[in-house]
Amino acid sequence: MLPTVAVKDTAKDAWEAVKTVRVGVQRVREENAQKHRREFGEITFKDGESIDDFSKRITGLANNLRVLGDNISDAEIVRKFLQVVPARLSQVAISIETLLDLNELSVEEVTGRLRTARDCHSKKKGHEKSHITQAEEDEPALLMAPQAEEQRVPERAPMPFEPLKLEEAKVFTQLGQAGERGHTKWVLDIGATNNMTDSRSAFSKLDTGVHGTVSFRDGSVVNIEGHDIILFMCKNGEHRALTDVYFIPHLTANIVSIGQLDEFGCDVHIGDGFLHISDE
Repeated sequence: MLPTVAVKDTAKDAWEAVKTVRVGVQRVREENAQKHRREFGEITFKDGESIDDFSKRITGLANNLRVLGDNISDAEIVRKFLQVVPARLSQVAISIETLLDLNELSVEEVTGRLRTARDCHSKKKGHEKSHITQAEEDEPALLMAPQAEEQRVPERAPMPFEPLKLEEAKVFTQLGQAGERGHTKWVLDIGATNNMTDSRSAFSKLDTGVHGTVSFRDGSVVNIEGHDIILFMCKNGEHRALTDVYFIPHLTANIVSIGQLDEFGCDVHIGDGFLHISDE
């Protein structure tokens, strides 16, 4: 820059030259930042790339963005990391998203948890049951290894629960033979007091120790064969958990209780012919 300024006749001309150069530098920085942003949005694991190598690559890209003035947060990096993990670690990523606060996690912590789950999966490969990995002594088990190739739903060890007797006095439902029906639609029911489904494969994990019966308005009674959490993937790639869902094989519909959503703190509003539900 010094030679450029030196040939100017006046201080004003020199200052204008400095400003022009600075504008050019800023534009180059912005273009580079946009380029790195696109790379960050499109980043995925390469074939055969290890967890540690990908961690270094995404961290390096984030550092380049910060140098260029893009204050990308650790939470955004962690969220992207979990969205693009290999398929064998997808259940682990879902568990982390559901059970932990991503705003409190660092990339290093996520890398360590994924590495632990990978090592667990490698040791137990070929087994059909899932395994829970305890990351630290003072923390609950947070990582669930991937399901077996047959996509069997992991089951918790049965606990000695007393048989349940639920009543759904306001619910009209059609019952059928037990078995996977493949439907993915869920009915929002104002009259239902419990969340229920006939789909075993919908559960991220299933506690088969919970059992009993449920009776409906028409007097029909069917068995409850499990209870646990179902995860839904949002349009933005994040996951939301529907808790306290009963597995009832003879149902022919998936039912979400509006009352349960209200108890869990969701904002439920009905007006002008529309039902609005928000978890914020």
